[in-house]
Amino acid sequence: GGVSIRDVAGGDMTKITVNVNAANAAHVQDKPALLAQIATARDAVAQLGDAPKGQRRDIEYALDSAHDAGDEGDDARMLEKLHDAQRLLLKLSATVPAARPLSDTVGALIQRAMGILSQPTGRTHNQHISGNAQVDFAVAGDVHGDITLNQPRGDKVHGDKVMGDKVINYGAPRPTATDADSINGLINDNRRRLRALEQRAARMGYNTPPEVTNEIEDIRIEIARLEALQENSNTSRASASSFEERRLDAAIPKKVQKDQFTELRTMIALAHSEGLRARLPDFTSTGEVITKEDVQGTSIQVEFKTNVTRLLIEIDATDFQVVKPEQVVIVPQGIESGVVVFSLLPRKLSTNAKIFLRVFTMPPDRALIDTLVLEANIQPRMVSQASWIIVSRLLFFR
Repeated sequence: GGVSIRDVAGGDMTKITVNVNAANAAHVQDKPALLAQIATARDAVAQLGDAPKGQRRDIEYALDSAHDAGDEGDDARMLEKLHDAQRLLLKLSATVPAARPLSDTVGALIQRAMGILSQPTGRTHNQHISGNAQVDFAVAGDVHGDITLNQPRGDKVHGDKVMGDKVINYGAPRPTATDADSINGLINDNRRRLRALEQRAARMGYNTPPEVTNEIEDIRIEIARLEALQENSNTSRASASSFEERRLDAAIPKKVQKDQFTELRTMIALAHSEGLRARLPDFTSTGEVITKEDVQGTSIQVEFKTNVTRLLIEIDATDFQVVKPEQVVIVPQGIESGVVVFSLLPRKLSTNAKIFLRVFTMPPDRALIDTLVLEANIQPRMVSQASWIIVSRLLFFR
C-alpha cells in the first residue's frame, strides 16, 4: 500500500498518507506520469521523520534533481539522480525500515524510465491555420489563409498561398529504420569502455576521481537504453528459432557482516567469453572485493525465438533480507547479458547461510529453469577483505 506517517503524540497532530509504491511506479506509461511519481516519492521522503535530517535532505535533493532534469529533457541526468536516490535509500533502510519500500519504488521508476525513454517518439509540428480549412495532407510549417487539402492532386494547394517553403506529405511519415548490427556495435563499444573504466576504478579504489565514477554510471545507463531498444527491434533476421551456447554465473561474498548490505551478482555469459571474469577485480558498495581466480563456468544451451530473450531471476534467502527479490535479465542474441545486482542485508549469524537463486521464464508461463545454491558466512564484524564464491550451473530452457 501507500506510505503512511504515524500520528505524533503531543501538540497538533496531522496524519498524511502518500500514495507512492512500487506497484504504482511499475504501471507508469509516459514521461509526465513518471515525473509525477518522482515528485510524489520526494514528498514521501520528506515525511520520513525517523531519518537523520542530513540523509533525508540528500535523498530529497537527488529526487528533486531527477525531476528537474527530466522536465528539462536531460534524461541521462534524470536516470543518474534516480540511481543516486535509490542508493541513498538502500543505505538509509538499514536503520529506517520505512525507507525500504521507497527504495523499491525508485527502483521501479528507474526500470520504467528506461522503458519509456527507449520508445520511439513521433514527429510533431505546431500548425497555425486561419480561416476555413480541411486538411488531408501533413504540412510542415505554419499555414496562413483559407486552405483546402483533399486527395493527392499533383501536390497542389488550393486556396491562399502557403507562406514560406513547405513540404507536403500524403500519409503517415515513414518510421526511422532500426539497424540491429549498429545497435550491437554500440553496445559492444560501450561495454569495452565500461570495462576499462571499471578496471581503473578497481585499481584506484576510494581515490577514484568523480568524473570516472560519473562516466561509469552514464555508460551503464546508455547500455541499458540500447539493450531496451534492441529488445524492441525484433528484426526479420530472428524470425526462426535458434540455439546458442551460454553460461550462467552467480557470485556472493564468502564472508559478510551482519546488518550491513552486501551484493549478489549474476549474469548469462557467452560460452567462450570471460563472462563475470571480465568485470573483475571489482568492489561492492561496502568495499568487498572479487577476483578472477574464483570464477567457474559450465556450457548451457539457450533457445532464441526472437533476437532477444528475457528471463526472471528470483532470490530466496531466509538469513537475508533481499531488497528486490525478483529482477528481469535481458539476454540479446549473440551478446552477453548485463550483470544483475541484488542487494541483500544479512540478518542472522551463520557459518553457511544458503541463498537460492532461481531462474524462470517470463510470466504468464513462469516455468522454473534451474536453481542455483550459494553459501556465505555471516559474521558479527566487518572483515578487511572478502573473497567471493562464483558458482555456475547448467541451464536448459526453451
